Amino acid sequence: MTIQATSTWKTRLKAWWEGYDLSGLGGASRGGTGGAARGGAAANEDEAEAWTADPVEIVERLWGRGFHTPGGEDHIPALIKPLALDSTMSVLEIGAGLGGAARLMATHAGTWVTGLEEDPALAAAGMHRSIERGLEKQAAIQVFDPERVAIDKRYDAVFAKESFFTIKRKNELLEAVAAAIKPGGQLLFTDYVLAHSATTGADVESWRRGEPMSVHPWTVGQYVERLKRLKFDIRISEDLSDRQRTMILEAWNRMLKELPKGRLSNETRAALLDEAELWLRRVAAIEGGDLRVYRFHALKA
Repeated sequence: MTIQATSTWKTRLKAWWEGYDLSGLGGASRGGTGGAARGGAAANEDEAEAWTADPVEIVERLWGRGFHTPGGEDHIPALIKPLALDSTMSVLEIGAGLGGAARLMATHAGTWVTGLEEDPALAAAGMHRSIERGLEKQAAIQVFDPERVAIDKRYDAVFAKESFFTIKRKNELLEAVAAAIKPGGQLLFTDYVLAHSATTGADVESWRRGEPMSVHPWTVGQYVERLKRLKFDIRISEDLSDRQRTMILEAWNRMLKELPKGRLSNETRAALLDEAELWLRRVAAIEGGDLRVYRFHALKA
């Protein structure tokens, strides 16, 4: 059943893609007589009328306004429920992306959130969306370097969603996070983890090579050991892999139904294919069992 669901997505993506000539994108031609294969004024006219979307718009069409990873407004409330946020609390979010979760925490619970994002483009777009909502102070998004974290404030909680797996110096990051949490405060994060420390399956290796940044995933055991050394009381260690896979497949099936066939610019088609291949690799690694998505919730002693 698992393989069939992903194969259906792959088949639908291939069916949608056929009819476009990718030679103009610097890649191999995939048949058909799309706009790039036509010449002169006709191609220019088609391109001018085609839908053009930058990578930020593409991920928002997938995951929802303000979100760049699976699980938007329908998923975040349940994910962060153990934090029991309210208006007296402050939260530091690491890997805030476009700021969707930060704004949701601010508007639903009145919490004051500081979002840190490594990608300057995502951080700028996220801050712009917070300003649009009048949340530039309550849900501020700013750029940071995850390999050189210096947190100068203390928070009631720290939250992160699938952002630690790209960070090489996780020990140093978790030390900084632990120091930034008030006594009795909380840490809640999700991350891509390896099923075993010696995992070297083909799907995982393909995933490693295909990620836009180098990845340094830990196992569940490594996280548990490190959190205990930092004097955290672990309350939740939960496998969310099936839920993650379902959200990815549902989002792409929806995206493929909504795409205007033959009405995308060359740049948009290229960006869309890159995004699809990224998530296909992640789903394959999850389905293979070697890559998992876990949620951790811990209290600071």
